[in-house]
Amino acid sequence: MTIFERLDQLNISYQVIEHEPIATIEEAKKVSNQIDGVGCKCLFLKDKHKHYYLVLMNENNRMDLKSFSKIVGCSRLSFAHEEELKQILHLKPGSVTPLGIIHDQDNVVSIWIEQALEREKVLVHPNCNTMTLSIEMKDLLLFITHENHQYHFFH
Repeated sequence: MTIFERLDQLNISYQVIEHEPIATIEEAKKVSNQIDGVGCKCLFLKDKHKHYYLVLMNENNRMDLKSFSKIVGCSRLSFAHEEELKQILHLKPGSVTPLGIIHDQDNVVSIWIEQALEREKVLVHPNCNTMTLSIEMKDLLLFITHENHQYHFFH
């Protein structure tokens, strides 16, 4: 099932635009003025015990891994390897998105969302970096819940 079929199945409305492949936040900012929503930075992290965290935050904010480690309650976080991204979420670098959990059948990824995005329409990739999707956060949370994953908000 494609991500669009799943969103339609859940009666989730979205807007989508196609574009050249986007691999960086700087490239994404050029597209974000063409579609309604807040641009998001999506990071795929892991701890030394192989717990995985998909972090969604405003594209303009920086991630402090040390501070975030304390929030999630682990001693050290790092970026997951490209192989892990491909194996778990079926994604490539530059296309990280919370929608990738559709492929996480073992439910090893927890979703962490910056609190400031809670009531926003957000821009994320629909599992490929040649499209950008605009979706209400409440609908993204519905999708996450439907995929049997937990989400947490953080400051």
